[in-house]
Amino acid sequence: MQYDVIIIGGGQAGAMSAITLRQKKFSGRILLISNEGYLPYQRPPLSKAFLTDLLLTESLYIKSGAYYKRNKIDILMNDTVELIDRNKKNIILENGGKYSYQKLVLATGSELNILDITCDKKNIYYLRTIDDSIKIRSLFEQQQKIVIVGAGYIGLEIAAAAIQKNQQVIVLEADNRVMSRSVCPETSNFFEAIHKKEGVNFFFNTLIEDIHQHNSQKIITVNNDESINADAIIIGIGVNPKIGLAVEAGLDCQNGILVNEFCQTSDDNIFAIGDCANYPNSIYGQRLRLESVQNALEQAKIAASTINGLDLPHDQIPWFWSDQYNIKLRIAGVAAGYENYVVRGNISEEKFSVFYLKEERLIAIETINDNKSFSVGKKLIKNQTSIPLDVLEDQNSDLKSFLD
Repeated sequence: MQYDVIIIGGGQAGAMSAITLRQKKFSGRILLISNEGYLPYQRPPLSKAFLTDLLLTESLYIKSGAYYKRNKIDILMNDTVELIDRNKKNIILENGGKYSYQKLVLATGSELNILDITCDKKNIYYLRTIDDSIKIRSLFEQQQKIVIVGAGYIGLEIAAAAIQKNQQVIVLEADNRVMSRSVCPETSNFFEAIHKKEGVNFFFNTLIEDIHQHNSQKIITVNNDESINADAIIIGIGVNPKIGLAVEAGLDCQNGILVNEFCQTSDDNIFAIGDCANYPNSIYGQRLRLESVQNALEQAKIAASTINGLDLPHDQIPWFWSDQYNIKLRIAGVAAGYENYVVRGNISEEKFSVFYLKEERLIAIETINDNKSFSVGKKLIKNQTSIPLDVLEDQNSDLKSFLD
């Protein structure tokens, strides 16, 4: 069968590229292919509200099935693309199905890092899909000792959900603090204290050597020769871009699929968006590969606009959020290469922000329950505003004045 646009990937990037095409009056035939049995859905709630039974599965869907039918967006579910034939502009499915395209969008996302262990896989969990979240949620139906491997966003969000369901929770982290690759030490210490107050136990500088089975329990052996027993283990040790199809197709890849500012790959007829795409960010003057909803949505709009022959501004400020208990963390910008950072607000009152500077220019901000600072900070970053360090250090200075 022939399509004008084929989209591989049923996440938010893939779904929004199809939706945006129709919103921009694209009239060609569209096919979206997902390897899951669900309509395209939002992933962030999987480690938050959905995990604590606050949301129904249908509420995760980006659009209803009726919407896709009404807008003539064909969807193949539970199908996996095995090969891209760039010369013939075909994609071939594992079941042998073949479809031709004029434009192809790769929204393949990322794949989980898997821990190499020798025990059986019973009561070992990872979180990536709706089905994964449902399985983990079932753990909370009875009192259990749950060990979470990894103190990044996902690990801490799952820990918060488990505590809210009255579970006993231990978190093992290879580094010396939580979210060490994402936030400053003050913010790390703040979140560690919040979790400890709620009952989470942490083991830092802890590397897992192996996991063994003993009757119904798992026995985790770690680098200091200690062992930790658990009823269930949830592993969250990061992801990698899912680029196998792109590599086999001969597209340029390096920490993701390399794209230009229009989300085009080294093949002008193939686009890559979302977690799998490595794109040039004009504000930071460097390539970035981002794993965030905001990035997925922005790149979906860019790809759809380019396919539709429309122009769209491409300078975006990356941002991300995490909900843990009653705390909302929001991060904007990229802090890599910062020279100074300043904490503003009151940590003890659970409302503060961290401003990152490079050459007196604000390049990133992380806020805790501080919507006003987040809004101002995003604008200052986009404007590439210079702010003297002593002004930031003055807690009474009005940063909005730098927007004038």
